[in-house]
Amino acid sequence: MALKGNIKIYTLEVDENKTVTETIDLPENLPEGHPDYSLRGQRIQREFPQTIEYQTLYENVYVQIISYMFHKRVHTHPDMKDLKDECLDLHYRVYESEEARKNDFNDYILDEHVLGKQVQQNPGDDLRTLGYELLKQQRGFEEMVDAL
Repeated sequence: MALKGNIKIYTLEVDENKTVTETIDLPENLPEGHPDYSLRGQRIQREFPQTIEYQTLYENVYVQIISYMFHKRVHTHPDMKDLKDECLDLHYRVYESEEARKNDFNDYILDEHVLGKQVQQNPGDDLRTLGYELLKQQRGFEEMVDAL
């Protein structure tokens, strides 16, 4: 199993030389000792370093998931007694082509993870199929198709 096509990978970088001003509504119930305790319940403005998003396009690549981790979290708090989370972590690699992958498993151009994606697994579901369907839903993977 694998995917092929174009992917866009998005990264964020903080630019310390540029700032943005944000308006924040502070809650009334800030604990004593909080740096903004004297401002609780007020609307304030704060300056933050600007975050810039970059996009890298990988064209006509071959993507293979190399490991899956399925974990289930059962909540023990009385208000959440019926709530169960099922999550899937994926570790995938991007290759220049299927041929490159066949020639050398370690000749990848990108090694990434998708972590903590909530899923609903039904008895008999194949985690591999579930993983690839989840990967195709990720931002930047819209153009990926199943490699046959």
